[in-house]
Amino acid sequence: MEQNNTLFVTAAIIRRGGKLLIAKRSAKSRFPGRWEFPGGKVMEGETFKESLEREMLEEMGLEVRVGEEVGRVVHRQGKEKIILVAFDCEILSGEIKDIECEIHAWVTADEALSFDLLEPDRELILKMLATGRCR
Repeated sequence: MEQNNTLFVTAAIIRRGGKLLIAKRSAKSRFPGRWEFPGGKVMEGETFKESLEREMLEEMGLEVRVGEEVGRVVHRQGKEKIILVAFDCEILSGEIKDIECEIHAWVTADEALSFDLLEPDRELILKMLATGRCR
């Protein structure tokens, strides 16, 4: 969903054994090789939760239950404003497939900061660490 140069993007916070799921963007994507939380752009007419359910199925072959909002980050990139909205998610079915990403990794929040993360995702992790939402 885009409004006045504002792009709304969702992110899935999936946890396993104290680690978070992150994914490396494919060579054909915008910002190739950068890491992020899985998710994607909200399409016209979708809610954030509907967008995240669709994106997780398309990008990783996972059916997820979208839970509560974890945090929001507003990031400016040139004339574009990106609003990243992250939700706790639980995998309901499927095995992780790297369909729209190059590879995925399970990392602690501290480890994630050593990856070449997209700026909004880095800001989100820092915010989650500051508020104790990384557990």
